[in-house]
Amino acid sequence: ALNNVAAALTNCGRTAEAEPYWLRVLELREARVRAEPDDKGARYELGKCLANYANQLGRTGRAGAEFTTRERAAALFDDLRTDTRLRPAYAEVIDWHARSHFATV
Repeated sequence: ALNNVAAALTNCGRTAEAEPYWLRVLELREARVRAEPDDKGARYELGKCLANYANQLGRTGRAGAEFTTRERAAALFDDLRTDTRLRPAYAEVIDWHARSHFATV
């Protein structure tokens, strides 16, 4: 639910209010992955959270952090790419990452 609150605030332009929610959600998701590193669902949720938080970073003018956060999400999704249940989110992040990378080359 915190992820939804954070996303709604970001999407409404209330990024200052959204930031603490994003940081708490990331803290929780990362703790879960540390506790259960083989849990694909937990890694997938962390990847989605990172991809969504990257939107927050972009909206607040932190392009460098946005890019590295999307790279982290892409790395998580890349590890999960063979699981077809997880492909839609993976494809979206990889597509963004590829377009960003090739636009700068």
